[in-house]
Amino acid sequence: SHCTMVTGAGGFLGSHVAEHLSSSGHDIVALGRFSGVAPLGLSSGAAKLVGMTLPDRRFVDAVRTYRPTLLVHCAGTASVPDSVAEPYVDFQRTVDVCAFVIETLRTQAPGCHFVYLSSAAVYGNPEIQPITEDTPTKPVSPYGYHKMLCELLTREASELQGMLTSVI
Repeated sequence: SHCTMVTGAGGFLGSHVAEHLSSSGHDIVALGRFSGVAPLGLSSGAAKLVGMTLPDRRFVDAVRTYRPTLLVHCAGTASVPDSVAEPYVDFQRTVDVCAFVIETLRTQAPGCHFVYLSSAAVYGNPEIQPITEDTPTKPVSPYGYHKMLCELLTREASELQGMLTSVI
């Protein structure tokens, strides 16, 4: 059976991604920090909710158990000011978590399609608008650099490990 995992499903972006995929008929396993209440569109029981903060060894068990064919990675930080105040903490919560998720898929579910949600922050303050895929990356915050590093990790997984990946 096909299973879709969404990391960061307790957050703003991840909860909306999980709700959309669930309403589109995907069998969802939503991982994240849930503050006692399931995201609205997931409270129908259409999704399995797994509460955790990545990196967590239980994530490896969840991947081994559910064998996702698609994983949409929404976990990570969301604040440029926080990344400026505590860049190493932001690195750990973004880059290290991304590497952990990719490595878990590589070893436990190698056929899984890994989708990374990036940010316009990787482009910094571009001279030319609108931003296109050819716009050079020039981040101006730790947050932007860390999202860019995750894009590179995703590319590494594709080019060196042969994993199926997408950055959006």
